[in-house]
Amino acid sequence: MNNCMTPVSVLQELCAKKGVTPQYDTIGQEGDSHQPIFTIRCIAGGSMGSGQGHSKKEAKQAAAKDLLEQLDVETSRFESQQNNSYDDLSNPVGQLQELVTRLGLRRPEYEEVAEMGPAHDRRFVISVTVGEYTKKGCEKNKRLAKRKAAEVMLEYIQNLSESDPGLGRVEMTDSKPKKKSKHSPKASALSNLPKANGPHITRLRSCYDYANAHTMLQGIANEVDFQVVYTVLDEKNTDGMWQCLVHMSTSPESVCFAVGKSEEEAKLSAATNALKYLKVMATRLPPKS
Repeated sequence: MNNCMTPVSVLQELCAKKGVTPQYDTIGQEGDSHQPIFTIRCIAGGSMGSGQGHSKKEAKQAAAKDLLEQLDVETSRFESQQNNSYDDLSNPVGQLQELVTRLGLRRPEYEEVAEMGPAHDRRFVISVTVGEYTKKGCEKNKRLAKRKAAEVMLEYIQNLSESDPGLGRVEMTDSKPKKKSKHSPKASALSNLPKANGPHITRLRSCYDYANAHTMLQGIANEVDFQVVYTVLDEKNTDGMWQCLVHMSTSPESVCFAVGKSEEEAKLSAATNALKYLKVMATRLPPKS
């Protein structure tokens, strides 16, 4: 591959070797008419990437680059060719890093929280933690979700620093970062659910009414011995709906997602989805001993 290669041409070359044709679709346009921002999605085989740019050509290159990154293809050689890209014009990840350095805060720590949705419309949730503050972003790929999380955290810290000029002094005195655990050590193997007993889980096996989903889910958690944690995302989805994740510290860990017109409705829907998932797991035949 020579220096004239672009993300699109590199992806095309890789796909040709596998007999796959990349598909590009324009899925969004925002911003002023004189300076629009296009979003293009790229699908190749079982992978999907997306990118943004001030022209469809830029967005197409960014989408191809995003997909290449997901395939673990080195993309740093493309950086010099994309100095005018949307990523360089607006980079909340870099802006957040600069801000916390200036304020003397700990460096941001990013973590993948959840992946959900069908293959053609995947959603990723990435969290960013700065000291004791944690914010989340939900988008169509990991790169955009990371940017969204950084953007939310950036705005949050900027507001904090305006109201508290001394922000960062406590952080500087801490000798060791303190990472909060999302869950307690309690964990129940999902494979044990078919053999589990208790009034709540027994009712779950024949239940079709989830009106009291919160109470029922917590009852099952108490009986089977795992933790339930609800996380309402800071930003609403494109339809203006609240987004909520419910984490269950089972083994393996389980995460269910839902939306609602209010925070409470989103949490109730997430609890309902969690119950439906547990019902499937609990009604499977236990392995023969």
